[in-house]
Amino acid sequence: MNHIVQVRGCSGAGKSTLLRQLVREHSVEAIHEAPARSSGGSTYRLPIAYRCPGADGTDLFVVGRYHAEKGGGLDGVEPIDQQMLIGHFEQWGPVVHESLMTSAGGVDTGGWFEWRSKWGDKYHFVYLDTPADVAIARVYQRNGGKPIKEDQVRSHQRTVLRSAQRLIDRGDSVAFVPHEAPYPELLNLLKGWCWEPKRFVF
Repeated sequence: MNHIVQVRGCSGAGKSTLLRQLVREHSVEAIHEAPARSSGGSTYRLPIAYRCPGADGTDLFVVGRYHAEKGGGLDGVEPIDQQMLIGHFEQWGPVVHESLMTSAGGVDTGGWFEWRSKWGDKYHFVYLDTPADVAIARVYQRNGGKPIKEDQVRSHQRTVLRSAQRLIDRGDSVAFVPHEAPYPELLNLLKGWCWEPKRFVF
């Protein structure tokens, strides 16, 4: 059974930025959704995952859309396509995806619950330790300074932290990464769990 790594945090925590860096530095192929979509007379397909080669031949798959500077994760991916993704996970290598919060009370719901139940101790949760004030400042910057509901961000951060504690109490695989420099720590965690990036020689 392959590993699944879910990156969690409130709005502005840095989830998309973190996984976008992973995709940019290590992916060699974008996996696209089907069927193709049409707009203005042209046909196109948006990526739903990225393949990152591993040192031992094991590929890591980063699920979501990271081809643009903004957005990421499963934003804009239709529910039917999300179910299609779930169907691929047993065939793919280790999977990393971000989650704003795909759970209630720390227990995954819907199709996500099926993942969690099936993968057991190979399902890992990685939390960004981003303080609420930092997350709020990032959301303002992302929104071009437009007003936001700061209380909602603070409340969401508290919910995220409570979910982490519930998972820890339940004995799940949980890790925290520092918001100031999360990328090196994420790579270290992946190396310990399931994947080490392939080094290309030019």
